Amino acid sequence: MSVSERKQVLEEWIQAGAGRLKIIAHIGSESASDCKELAIHAESVHADAIAVMAPSYFKPATVDNLLLYLRDIASCASSTPLYYYCFGDQWSIDEFLQLAEKQLPTLCGIKYSHTNLFELSSILQYSGGKYEVMYGVDEQLIGALAMGAKACVGRWGL
Repeated sequence: MSVSERKQVLEEWIQAGAGRLKIIAHIGSESASDCKELAIHAESVHADAIAVMAPSYFKPATVDNLLLYLRDIASCASSTPLYYYCFGDQWSIDEFLQLAEKQLPTLCGIKYSHTNLFELSSILQYSGGKYEVMYGVDEQLIGALAMGAKACVGRWGL
């Protein structure tokens, strides 16, 4: 969908779900400028949160690069909580969480889409369960919920 179509869909969801649904605007894109535009829009229409993933083609090479990218996007919606879409990145999730806690004040949760349940456990236990975790591997959902994941954002539409 185009950026304008994504904005329109978000506005429709916010209107339809007013007072009944938590609306998290997925603003992910390969284009940082599109992410920023969508973040600004999400905050302006009072989405409950934004969700962003790192670009999948030109991936950040380090956790510091990832945090720089996420801070840049989050600064466009500085009053809106942010969920990070994590796909089992090449760096330590513990390192990410330690740095993000200091550098990304609007981080409220992680959508974790990897089969590494040990890493999922680290996220769930980090800082006393500070971050809400949504799980994204349908085949392991029951186990993830039993471990403490709060929701599912599935891959297969289950």
